[in-house]
Amino acid sequence: MASNTFHVSIPSYMQPFVEERIKERFHKSPGAYVQELIRQDQLRAEKIKLTNMLLVGLASKKVKMTKQRWEKLKKKTIQEIKEGK
Repeated sequence: MASNTFHVSIPSYMQPFVEERIKERFHKSPGAYVQELIRQDQLRAEKIKLTNMLLVGLASKKVKMTKQRWEKLKKKTIQEIKEGK
C-alpha cells in the first residue's frame, strides 16, 4: 500500500493526552494513533451511509426485505467496504 506523509500540528495541551493514548493502545507512533482514528471515522461514515440507504429503501415500500435480501445486502456492503468504495 502506498503511503503519503502529512504533518499535523496540535495544541500543546493535547500532547499529554495523545501520548497517553498511544501508550494505552500500544501504538508504535503518533501516526499509528492518527491512522486508527481515521479508520474509526471511515467505519462511522460507512455505517451512516448504510443506515441512510436502508431508511430510503424502507421508505420506498417497493421491495419486501426478506432475510435473504438482508444477507445479500450485508455481504455486498461488507465487500464494498473492503474494496474502499
